[in-house]
Amino acid sequence: MVAKHKPHAICCDWHMPAAEGFDLLCKLRDDGNEVLFGLVTSERSAEVKKEAEDAGAAFFIAKPLTPDAFAAALTPVSGH
Repeated sequence: MVAKHKPHAICCDWHMPAAEGFDLLCKLRDDGNEVLFGLVTSERSAEVKKEAEDAGAAFFIAKPLTPDAFAAALTPVSGH
């Protein structure tokens, strides 16, 4: 779907019932896709955030989700 629809950005939960957002990020990067990608998770550790960044995540949002959390994560990468 990403290749077909070519989204500007993807915001994906890290842990999902049928798949892992982190695995999707890794697959996209392995395929050469540089779409702006962010992960949402309840994990707050610096290690998890670094793992996401090292895999190519442009932003990281820790739950609980709030408008301020989204703004803080997206403003630096959105160009707005």
